[in-house]
Amino acid sequence: CAENRLLLVLRDVLLEYWRDHSVTLNYYMFHDFFYTIAQLYPAEIAAMHRMNRLWPLQLMARMGDRFDNLWWEQLKANTCFHKLNYRLSTDVMNNPENFYNAIIHEG
Repeated sequence: CAENRLLLVLRDVLLEYWRDHSVTLNYYMFHDFFYTIAQLYPAEIAAMHRMNRLWPLQLMARMGDRFDNLWWEQLKANTCFHKLNYRLSTDVMNNPENFYNAIIHEG
């Protein structure tokens, strides 16, 4: 973060926001902050690494599938951390052999 101007400005904006507010006004406001900052620094945005969103979307679709270590290793080699969907069925959350439980219990 120390060398990323976008993140430094975002940090300052967030600190200023939380200085005056104790609640989030809407779910997307932090995205809006970043979008606004990005408009001020187009060269930094252009230089950012672009990530393929396919892998995280595939993980979301396969969360309830039987765990496959080969596919898991490919996923980890091709993408970074992605938030887990909390809207999973009880069957998925209680199945010890799927991707969801492998991630939650084994990291």
